[in-house]
Formats: sequence, structure tokens, C-alpha cells
Amino acid sequence: MSAIDDEQKITSPVIYNIDSAFGEKYLQVYNKFDYSKALMFTDRSMTYRESDIVSDNQRILTPYYQMFYKDYHFHFSLHSIISFKGRFLGIMSLFRNDQKENFTQNDIELVRLLTTHLENSLYHHFQTEIYSPKKMTVSQVTQKYHLTEQQKIILQKLLDGIDNKQICSQLGITNNTLKKHISNIYKKLQIKKRVQLFKTIKERGK
Repeated sequence: MSAIDDEQKITSPVIYNIDSAFGEKYLQVYNKFDYSKALMFTDRSMTYRESDIVSDNQRILTPYYQMFYKDYHFHFSLHSIISFKGRFLGIMSLFRNDQKENFTQNDIELVRLLTTHLENSLYHHFQTEIYSPKKMTVSQVTQKYHLTEQQKIILQKLLDGIDNKQICSQLGITNNTLKKHISNIYKKLQIKKRVQLFKTIKERGK
């Protein structure tokens, strides 16, 4: 899925028929190495086999193939970029191992049909999230993202507008320790800036 606040970032992978760690590794390697990711921002849906973009001889030498495909014994892949009204919404990727045949033209047509159905559904989901944000309380965020008690206290102080120096003094911790707590909070909430806290969490209310 495309992130709500950053169209050029993919997040929240849904995995089927392979271990859950696959999703996180896929995102890391895809965002860093995939040579086809520029296709995500062409403002229209597109379905393609990776072998149609890069020849096998070239593909197997790329860091993307070496660091990702080989680990899972994959060789073939079929991808569908999902976009609607100029907005990139997500990507659906199917993989086959090195013991099977490449995806066929019939496979491509079937995935295209599925993509057409997904366009409206995902676009409606994104519009709902963007224009009708449901802010959570600190307690709800703590439960949903599994924050520690210390992280919960720090989160509330950040929302109250207390600066880092005061927080350190109140909690009896060093600035470096506070920075580590804040970094872990941001990582769990999948955000990068303090301003994003106020878009996600109610400033008042426990």
C-alpha cells in the first residue's frame, strides 16, 4: 500500500503463502534497489512481468535479484501497479520459484482484471483516510503500537509541547536516552516528524 502521507513510500505489506518476515525485507530491498519502481508514478495502472523489462542475463546480476530473489528461490515475478485518478495506491506482486514456468499472458490478463476492481476500492479507502482522519488517544496508540510505559509518558509530554530538555529533567534521563525513546516511538508509529503526531493523536485525553 502507498503511505497516506507519502505517495512515494510503500508500507503495510499483506503477505500470502510465505513467512511474515518476507514483507519487511521486500519493502527494504524494493525501496533501495528495484529498478522498476519508477513505474509506480506514471499516474496509471500497469501490469507487467519483470522479465519483460530486464533480460534474465542482466536481472540475475542486479543487487535486487541477489539480495532478494535468491534468498527465497524466486526467479519470476508479475507486478501490478495500482493507480486511480493520478494517485498511486499500491502494488500487487506475485512470485514464482525457480522450479516453475514464467507467468503467461493469461496470468497478466487475469491480474489486470483484478487490478481494475482494486482501483476503486483502494481509492475510496485513501480518500476516507485523508479527509476523515480518526485521531486516537494516547492510550489507544499505546495499545495499538505496543508502546512501553516510558514511551507512553514521553509521547504525552511531546503532545503537551514540552521541550526535550524539560522532559529529560522531569524523567531523570539523558538527552541521548530520550532521543532513543523518541526514535523508537516514531518507528513504531511509522512516522518521521513530530508534527505527524498531532495528525494521528488527540492532544488531550488519555
